[in-house]
Amino acid sequence: MLLPKNAFCPVCNKEFEPGDDIVFCPECGTPHHRECYNAVGHCVNRGLHESGYSYNDDMKKVENKEEDKKETPDDFSSIFQNLKKDNNEESEFSNPIILPSVPQYESAYEKDEQKIDGESVADFAVTIRNNIPRFIKIFKEFEYAGRKTSWNWGAFFFGSLYLFFRKMYKHAFAFMCAFVGVVWASCFAMTKLAPNYVESMKSFAELYSQNKITQQDIEALTKISDMSKASLIIDITFVVILVIRIVLALFADKFYKSTISEFIKSVNEQLKDGASFIQAPMFPSQNTEMTQQQMKRYYLSRRGGTSLFMPIMAAFAIYFLISLAYSTLFF
Repeated sequence: MLLPKNAFCPVCNKEFEPGDDIVFCPECGTPHHRECYNAVGHCVNRGLHESGYSYNDDMKKVENKEEDKKETPDDFSSIFQNLKKDNNEESEFSNPIILPSVPQYESAYEKDEQKIDGESVADFAVTIRNNIPRFIKIFKEFEYAGRKTSWNWGAFFFGSLYLFFRKMYKHAFAFMCAFVGVVWASCFAMTKLAPNYVESMKSFAELYSQNKITQQDIEALTKISDMSKASLIIDITFVVILVIRIVLALFADKFYKSTISEFIKSVNEQLKDGASFIQAPMFPSQNTEMTQQQMKRYYLSRRGGTSLFMPIMAAFAIYFLISLAYSTLFF
């Protein structure tokens, strides 16, 4: 079966590319990525099958509408199309910018009647945006199977940076402070309980910077009187940090569920109190009207998802604080 031009997977909303593993619904012909289809378990247009829905017929209607728009452009778009440069080439404004369409992440879960913390699964899906099937599956297990914990490798390896990446800012700041606090406590304990080790390391660092280290200097490090105390402090610090990472990995998904739930509830409560979304198109030619439900989903999608800026800033902050702790200790 051939794919229409610029076809998108209705689950992940990504355009099909050459080499993608694609499956077609045997009843209506809707294409899906195999992985997306398996995650949903059925065709996203299953509810339309009884009405005789056909994906190819639907695409033909869309193409015909596009052709009609090309034949009868509105006044605003015709201004762009008629702009020419002095050399008769098309100007850079020939193709007007189109606002992103309403996200379709929730389409696969729109008919899911189960609730997570009293909110719709579709609202959770559109807010998550990335790796949706995994989180929806785990959240449902928290809700209906009585599961208390899960394991998140991203949280284990990246710690609080993963929480910042998933916009769990309250939990992220708490675990970042815990990690930095352990490092500072370790440095303080080292100065009080192993002062000879600290002084020896200062001398060793100075010799190393001058490239004057001898074998005798290296052997002298093993004969420091309070080396055993210093080693114990280092071991305890490592164990405490490891425990923090394990706890974070076990409860990160639980934190994420509560964070998303609080956000969705706050939006829905504001809407119940009379608040409403206002659509402000970027161009006069954009006349696609969005319902309040669509605008809410669009808002959840934009405010949800992930962030790269915050974990990068947090990484710089952690590096600065730890560097400050060690510079205070050894310099």
